Amino acid sequence: MKFDYSFVDFDKTIFDCDKFEKDMWAIFERHGVGLEDYSATYKKSLNTVSSDLFDYSFLEHVDFLKELDYDLDDSVVAELVSLLDKNNYLFPDTEEFLQFLRENTKTMILLTAGDEDFQKTKIEKTKLGQWFDDVQVVLGHKEDFLADRIKPDNSIFFVNDSIRENLIVKESFPEILIITKFNPLRYTLEDAKNSHIPFFETLTEIKKYIKEYE
Repeated sequence: MKFDYSFVDFDKTIFDCDKFEKDMWAIFERHGVGLEDYSATYKKSLNTVSSDLFDYSFLEHVDFLKELDYDLDDSVVAELVSLLDKNNYLFPDTEEFLQFLRENTKTMILLTAGDEDFQKTKIEKTKLGQWFDDVQVVLGHKEDFLADRIKPDNSIFFVNDSIRENLIVKESFPEILIITKFNPLRYTLEDAKNSHIPFFETLTEIKKYIKEYE
């Protein structure tokens, strides 16, 4: 086994949020929502508590749009949920990567930030929970969750798309292997290079790196 523990992020790491959000916008657009209002209320719903805590949900997003006098009913939420039944939002190499990691890890934990019900719905619909020993949903501050579980003699792997979060984890736990699932829609190459954390655009590249890692 390469790792005692592997901690894997969900959104934009093994789940294609960019594709998902495009389909979400298409539904709101069909219901007459303007792009500016959609974007503003999406961002508002994403972080209602603070800028580094995540609590987005379809229902809350719709409620914020209703406050702007959009005539939206519960059927919109149902349409949004149905996206997860009708479409595959996994990256092409997600399951192959998780299978590889499963074979090289004693304990795999899916560690995701967001509204608990919303995140668990996405995880359940994608059936990705089957690869993990545990699924944990936090609002943010993943380093706090890790602090109770990382022991000095453990080999730890942490993969996540957020450079900001990865830098915090690196500062707290410099001994663990951290890899950024690089998203060019979110960060520049300069951002990734300046982090001094290994980064790759695909899970296949991350898998290759892990194979060669000692």
